[in-house]
Amino acid sequence: AITEPTDALNWQGDALSDVAAVVHAAGWHDEAVATLAQALDRYERKRNLAQARQVSARLAELRA
Repeated sequence: AITEPTDALNWQGDALSDVAAVVHAAGWHDEAVATLAQALDRYERKRNLAQARQVSARLAELRA
């Protein structure tokens, strides 16, 4: 992704979350799950617990 070269983990997480929403809307379920998992990783590495919880909940919905 375009944000990869930066260490701004929150921005990376935000961008990945947005991409996941778009690919899910396009019907690409597996790609959305994988991208959202990457977003969760960024938020957890940043210790952004609020965003991590939101993404984790969304990820659980997609995996159900």
